[in-house]
Amino acid sequence: MEEFDLKRSLLLGSTLGGICSDGVIPGHPWGNWIAQRRVREAEAFRLADHWEKWRKDDMLLHSMGLECCRFVLDWARLQPEQKGFDDEAIAHVREEILYLRAMGVRVALVLQECCDPVWFQRLGGWAKAENVQYFLRYVEKIVRTVGHLVEDYVPVGQPNLYAWNGWYSGMWPPGLKSLRQTRQVMGTLVAAHIESYNLIHELREEFGLQGTRVGASIHMRMMRGKNKTPLGLIETGTVDKLFQIAMGEAMTCGKFPYPLPNYLHAKKGVYCDFHDLCCYSLPAAHAGIPVSFREPDANELLYCAATRSAMLRKPIFITEGPGLSAPSPQRIYEIVRALSGAGLPVERWHALPFADGALPGLVAIDPETRARKLRPAGEFLSRMIRNRGVTADMCRDYGATEE
Repeated sequence: MEEFDLKRSLLLGSTLGGICSDGVIPGHPWGNWIAQRRVREAEAFRLADHWEKWRKDDMLLHSMGLECCRFVLDWARLQPEQKGFDDEAIAHVREEILYLRAMGVRVALVLQECCDPVWFQRLGGWAKAENVQYFLRYVEKIVRTVGHLVEDYVPVGQPNLYAWNGWYSGMWPPGLKSLRQTRQVMGTLVAAHIESYNLIHELREEFGLQGTRVGASIHMRMMRGKNKTPLGLIETGTVDKLFQIAMGEAMTCGKFPYPLPNYLHAKKGVYCDFHDLCCYSLPAAHAGIPVSFREPDANELLYCAATRSAMLRKPIFITEGPGLSAPSPQRIYEIVRALSGAGLPVERWHALPFADGALPGLVAIDPETRARKLRPAGEFLSRMIRNRGVTADMCRDYGATEE
């Protein structure tokens, strides 16, 4: 470790919410999936219970000095019935956002990520382009409720990962294995992003609010095919284009490379105010994708950020983590130092996740007592924020630390 100063414009934070943090409620589409033990991390989904313990988590987040948060909503929890929202649950979300805002934490609000209500799935879900209308009603409800509290939005989080695992590999709900439906779902998710982009801007303008930003989200990894023959390289390139490049171009610029369908006949234009880039390793999430399952390093992260920046020069919010291994001070040092020194418009870095859940986080949770305790990585990140960089004392204290 060596001393360095943090880039002045770079905010450091973590992630909150979503099914991996909040857990699932009865009748939730992931509930049956977990009950059937169809995910290896089944017990971990219940571990954090952030929905019930959010004040404790948010107070800890504030005490660490974290500056920003990628806050994920669970559409299935907030709208359990087609014709009815759970107003109590939405009020719960609003209360937590108010709490984070009062502590000075900048929130990027993710409206949907890898999970839909059961009633939406019964209507055909994302396989039918006409179902975008139901998602837009949800988007409008949320923005009308918290629109004056949040400037930064991500309508659909990691849509390429969701489409791939839900409809191609069958690793996630609804558990299908159809390339044709995967293509349809990808096209519909892009349409949902573009329509939501326009809607959120219109609503916030109606409220007389400025500073609205809507981000285009993509899960990205460097493709590494096992087969190094010419045919294998072609296969890897094809998957790369289908899995992340095509959807990225469509959501960002309205360009729809083959074979991505443009269901709503969106025109070319800018549909991205910032890039929401997610990069982490999880074998259960990458079935059939030619990526290395080792944790993404600083070079890979810079490659992914540079690829998005080359597509459209906009601010970049990065959410990443080491995957199944616990975060370490050394890894956070390497990642943040690389981001600070790179000439890329990276504005925020979110450590994934904040507390133990489907993945180990900055905060360890005792499985029996649910007590929270900062890992050395969390302590290191906190000191980095307070010092706006890494000091000689930090190099001495953490230089030889192993998690």
